[in-house]
Amino acid sequence: MNHPRGLAPQTPQVIPLNDELSYSLRRQQVDEFLTRQLASLPEGSRLLDLGGVKQGQRGHGQRVSERLQVTVANIVSDKGLDVKADAAWLPLAADSYPAVLCSEVLEHVSDPRPVLAEIYRVLQPGGTVLITVPFMFRQHADPADYGRYTEWFWAENLALVGFSDFDIEKQGLFGSVLADMLRHWWQQGVIEGRGPLPRLQRRLLPRLMAATRRRALRFDAKHHAHPIWSSYAGGFGIRARKPA
Repeated sequence: MNHPRGLAPQTPQVIPLNDELSYSLRRQQVDEFLTRQLASLPEGSRLLDLGGVKQGQRGHGQRVSERLQVTVANIVSDKGLDVKADAAWLPLAADSYPAVLCSEVLEHVSDPRPVLAEIYRVLQPGGTVLITVPFMFRQHADPADYGRYTEWFWAENLALVGFSDFDIEKQGLFGSVLADMLRHWWQQGVIEGRGPLPRLQRRLLPRLMAATRRRALRFDAKHHAHPIWSSYAGGFGIRARKPA
């Protein structure tokens, strides 16, 4: 299988598993990526969190950002922000931030390419952007859900806006995608009270889900170079640098 330039080796990362049914394996893989990448930024760095919120953050991967100086920019203000703006039209000076975070946002814009260009504009020369996006994951309107894009799309468009140094990691292969589909099916069964023993299900399903996730990650690790199983992706984690 031919991969685009910048696609990182597909050995799945080791992640601490959360047994909660409400917490997807995809979200845990996003957390692992953000924790690892944000920890590599120098302490006290200025970070633009594009599309983020100050209150009610989903996931735990952004906690490491507490050691950074974070500016939150979003088009909605009900969960707290510092700058109210459309991601494609930021009222910020060019070359103003050494780092930008754009996590689980670009699927919610009708065209992510102007946002990539705007991120590039506000990044300082030598600056870093961290992006996470879903691929084989359910639609989730917030307020709308527009697209799923392959690694070829991201590699081509990162290069077109000017990024010359970037890595694209797949977050979850076939095993992880299947595990998240099963989790959602089981979770909805508990919520809707399906099955003869819903109370028993509530006690047993977290254990069953944890075992399923461990098996899924082992499957992905074993088949990370398989031409079929490695062609699946739950999503992507992207690190790109603006030329100095």
